[in-house]
Amino acid sequence: MSKVFIAWSGNFTVAKRLRELIDAHPGYEAIVGGNLHELNSAFVGGTIIDQMKSCDQGILLVQRNDLKGGLSANVMFEWGYLHAKLNAGKVHHFFINNPEIPSDLQGVWANTIDSTGKSDEEVAQFCYTKFFEAQRNRLGKNKMRVIIDKDETRTFINKHQSNPVCSNLKMAQYITLYCYTASIFIDNRREAFKDIEEFERRMDDTARQCRELSLSVKCARIVTEFLQTINYVDDDQFLKRRDFENIRDKFDDLYDEICSLEDNDDTDAKKLLLQCVDEFIAYMYLLIINNYNVEDEDRLAYCDDLIDYANAAIAVSDELEKESPSLNAQISRLIRSYVRSNMYHALVLKSELQTKFGIEYDEQERQKDITECLRLTLEDRRLLFNEYSVANVSATFLNNIEMEYYLALSEYIPFDTDPVNKKRSIDKVDRFIKKSEKAIAQRKVFIERMRELIAK
Repeated sequence: MSKVFIAWSGNFTVAKRLRELIDAHPGYEAIVGGNLHELNSAFVGGTIIDQMKSCDQGILLVQRNDLKGGLSANVMFEWGYLHAKLNAGKVHHFFINNPEIPSDLQGVWANTIDSTGKSDEEVAQFCYTKFFEAQRNRLGKNKMRVIIDKDETRTFINKHQSNPVCSNLKMAQYITLYCYTASIFIDNRREAFKDIEEFERRMDDTARQCRELSLSVKCARIVTEFLQTINYVDDDQFLKRRDFENIRDKFDDLYDEICSLEDNDDTDAKKLLLQCVDEFIAYMYLLIINNYNVEDEDRLAYCDDLIDYANAAIAVSDELEKESPSLNAQISRLIRSYVRSNMYHALVLKSELQTKFGIEYDEQERQKDITECLRLTLEDRRLLFNEYSVANVSATFLNNIEMEYYLALSEYIPFDTDPVNKKRSIDKVDRFIKKSEKAIAQRKVFIERMRELIAK
């Protein structure tokens, strides 16, 4: 549960009503500065400090007071204390009727409202609405960086129960993004599973009351379990039938729970969960259609399931990117490139199986779908590669991004109708292959030398 401290000046009725509105929202508890029953007590100062210590977010209601002039010493103290204890993204400012702000506090971002002609209820409702709008998104960090900075993210998650530095709603987003960390960094999969298991074990009752956090933990457990069931044979990956059915049932139950969240809970946490589940379900269907021991009739049906979930993941990714490009553009490109690549394989297999079973389909339209799928995959991977080839990221992540870009380029070449561009792409892929082969050869030399040395 997220605990919110409300510091106020001016109209106490607005602060009290705002507290009531926040308390009525699942997963939140608000405290108005001071002891409501002993506002004149000599112990109010100590009470306020204890209250602020117990909270993970703060609201500053600063109202113009023409009689008393500037801000009171109490509000100045609470302002400073909250900013010292919490990061800037967790302190929410509301300036009512253009109050006089000391020069060294000017420049902070704030919601402003003129209460002229408005009731206290209307002012409180405005503050409530704006506060929960701020809850929707903002980890305050590009979501792709959360995935890439795996050690920092892991530490952040592991200390949340003992020393939380963000709300449970924000932690839900970190947990969901950790699923991608486990997927991209293969060596981290077992470690990630243990991390999530331990996090769930230590969750207290207030954390479990945050549905988004509980569902993100459930999602992460399913994803990390799923990743450990993947079978590798040479360059192929596939799922066994029993593992597929087990994971599919768990994902289906989770999907229903996520969709059951009320509309007013439609936060970025929920959208990230939907994006994550859609993407991993599409991946799961790719791995089962790669299993040649599964009946072709079932594989054909699974192709359609894959395409449906891929399109759902693309729709959520587009929505997230549109809402906040600076925070969501890169992760949206990553997810779209993954699911469209999976969709490409499903479309190709679907054509083969429909031909085998004598099922008619529009070959020209199917070819258009495949080509567009490859083109858009290549475009997203090109943008990712261009952005991160000059960024400070781990070698593992950069190698993945680079390999996926050149693979997408290679897959698109047969469908490129521009002969000049096609020749340029072939040359580009050829140079990458030669560079990679040279690196592999050099690596083999070093490995053989090390073997010789330790054998002596």
